[in-house]
Formats: sequence, C-alpha cells, structure tokens
Amino acid sequence: MISARLYVLLLGVSLLSGGCMGQKAAEEPSTIMRTPTETQVPQEQAIHDLGIEKFSIPEYAMVGQEIELVTKIINQGTDDESTVLYYYANGAEILDCRKNITVEGGTGIEDVCKWTPKEASTYMIKARIDPVAGEILMENNEVPKILGVGSTQPTAVPLLTLPPTTAPPSGMMLPSEMDDVPVYDFIMPADIDRSLRI
Repeated sequence: MISARLYVLLLGVSLLSGGCMGQKAAEEPSTIMRTPTETQVPQEQAIHDLGIEKFSIPEYAMVGQEIELVTKIINQGTDDESTVLYYYANGAEILDCRKNITVEGGTGIEDVCKWTPKEASTYMIKARIDPVAGEILMENNEVPKILGVGSTQPTAVPLLTLPPTTAPPSGMMLPSEMDDVPVYDFIMPADIDRSLRI
C-alpha cells in the first residue's frame, strides 16, 4: 500500500509532467508563470584606473645640466580621478616635482619635471602615482628608468706632436719644402681607355 505522502508526491510529479491527472493543470498556466518577473539591469559600474602610459628621460646627462622628465598619465576609467605624482632619483624624492593632478575619465595628461643632477653617477629615476580608490590594476602606477650622469671635467686627449729636432720619416716632406713641388694631373681609373686592357 502506498503511503499518503508518497501518493501526493507522485500526484504532484504527474501533474507537472503532464500526466493523465495533470492535463487540465498543464493547459492552465501556473500561478508561478503568471507572476511577472522583474529583470534587473545592472548599473554601469565605475571603473577606476589611472596609469603611467609613458615616461621619458634622456639616457645621459652631465652634472649641472637641467634635464626634463616627461610623464604621460592616462585615466582608463570612467570617472575623473585625482592623485599625486612623484619623481624619485635613487630612492630620494625630487620634492620640487611633486604634483597633485586630476585626469578626466578616458583622457590623459602630460607632466614635465625639470631636474638638475648634482653629481656624476648612474641614477634610477622613477615616476610614481598613488593608486585611486577602487583601482585594481596597479602595475602601471610606477615606471623606472636609468640615467647616466657624467662629470663636467673635460678629458684632455694629447695631440701627437713631433719634437722640433726630430726629422720626418723617410719620404715625408715638411710643409716648408712643399712650395716647390710640381703638381701633376692624376689619371683616375674611370679615365683609362678600356680598349687598352689585355
């Protein structure tokens, strides 16, 4: 004998699957189907991403020479974003170049920092921006470059000079002896008549 619960369960399955007892139920839409469903369209999420697209510095400079550190910052996000731009030389911040910047969504700006190295060295120069709230991609917030700075001391290269008592090498004439030398016309290979060749 089938228990009452099992019978109700089988009857419900039969009704849902369109069995003999469920023909009438299948013809009428259920109350669940009549209930209108609200489709929720997600609002456009704000994207937050400021990044350094380009950082340009010269490869070499001299001590005391003013150079330009050029940084292009782009906002790949949807909202206007504000941050702080920093420059560093061998880990020490170049304080004169720190700036508060604002970049409109989907645009970019360019910044120029003028800096004068004070001693000869190889410098690690960095441009860095603080991440903005909600930013996920931070790998493009800092860009390092190498700058070689040389000394301003000129390196003298001695010229090869002969002492006045030394005679010129054999076959060589002194400039004072060249005034009486006749000038000859030279035949260039292109001027030679090719028919005379053997």
